[in-house]
Amino acid sequence: MIKVTVDSECRIQIPQHLRDAFPAGCAVSIEVDPEGRLLISPHKYSLDELLADTPPDSIIREWEAMPPVGKESK
Repeated sequence: MIKVTVDSECRIQIPQHLRDAFPAGCAVSIEVDPEGRLLISPHKYSLDELLADTPPDSIIREWEAMPPVGKESK
């Protein structure tokens, strides 16, 4: 078992070797399981979250009008 410390402001200090398991800048999800344990995992973005961060001018509007190619056309 790995122990972490919680300071007076309820901030958790995670040991370096655990932090190294996540890519730099990675968003994480923190949950509490039924037994009161904290579960930390990489955050899985939904399509809506990804699109919300996409600048409108970078979206290819003609995409839907393009003909199917490769395995899409079968």
